[in-house]
Amino acid sequence: MQAQLAFRSSIVVHTPSLPSAGNAMGITNGNFSSGLNGWNSAGDVAVQSGIVIMTTASLGFQDDFPEAAGAFNFSAHDAISSTVLESFSGLTAGAFDSNDFPYEGSELKQTFSVNAGDKLSFDWNFFTNEAVNASPDFAFFSINGVSTQLASSANATIASVPYAFSTGKSTFSQTFTLAATLSLVFGVTGVTDYNVTSAL
Repeated sequence: MQAQLAFRSSIVVHTPSLPSAGNAMGITNGNFSSGLNGWNSAGDVAVQSGIVIMTTASLGFQDDFPEAAGAFNFSAHDAISSTVLESFSGLTAGAFDSNDFPYEGSELKQTFSVNAGDKLSFDWNFFTNEAVNASPDFAFFSINGVSTQLASSANATIASVPYAFSTGKSTFSQTFTLAATLSLVFGVTGVTDYNVTSAL
């Protein structure tokens, strides 16, 4: 089973049209029209029709229940361990640990520059096959190693296809007050078990 999921039609840094906008280099290929060009990825990350999909799915493990192994894997690459996720995203070891242990996931990363007044915005949707009361898989983004959870399976209450539940599409935006070079990471992490998969 393959399906288009709506993580993002574009990730945009809006720069005010002022002469003082400087030489900030915005996000490369923020609409994913050139696949993953300009991005670094780890795990199961793919682009379909300008929409990026990242999952906790492996190719061979039975983590796609009730479907066959690999049914929710979109890239033919296995999800990676939480240790590799933390390292890839620039987070400290154990950053994903809470009451439940994170097992695997996937990430997407890019480094770019902004000026004061630039605005980052992106749309996202979290999908899961986890039951609402299960240990919560989660989706997140981080900027320069500071991680923010977007949603967990506890927030995914809308019936969905091909995943059982989703949060529905949401938009995030942030305006930067200082010029900076930023490392932006998006990720999804499976928690406590390999039984079912989630996606951002």
